Amino acid sequence: MDISTSGEGLLISRLIDAPRELVFQMWTDPESLSRWWGRPIEGHYLEVSAPEMLVWVMNKKDDRQHTELELSYTVTFLEEKGITRLMLKVQVLHCIPEIALAMDMLLFGLSRAWGEGLSRLQAEVQVAPGIPVAIYSNSHQVGLNEISS
Repeated sequence: MDISTSGEGLLISRLIDAPRELVFQMWTDPESLSRWWGRPIEGHYLEVSAPEMLVWVMNKKDDRQHTELELSYTVTFLEEKGITRLMLKVQVLHCIPEIALAMDMLLFGLSRAWGEGLSRLQAEVQVAPGIPVAIYSNSHQVGLNEISS
């Protein structure tokens, strides 16, 4: 797995030993997603292009519903000789100054969480072939979770 970070985001590239369609299904089937990611994810989908790409935005709001942090996620699924190169790009769209001061720590935490999650995804695709494809509209929310820790 390759990980790179900058003050503006994070890029993770990982080879998953499974066909692209199956890996995409593991991201779009709510039950499968909860098994490998471990918790619901909340957000607003901007693009769902099966089986090539998912794009969503999530945000963290304060008690008065002001956005403190807004992140854009793009997951690209590339077929490479029967396996999948998964590219996860996280971009910081907006953050308040207090969060900006801790951005390196936030991105480090995100890289660890996604690295662990993608390891679980690799294990899950080995035991879960044949999961039905779930199709979602751009306005459907599949449990993409706010960063609260």
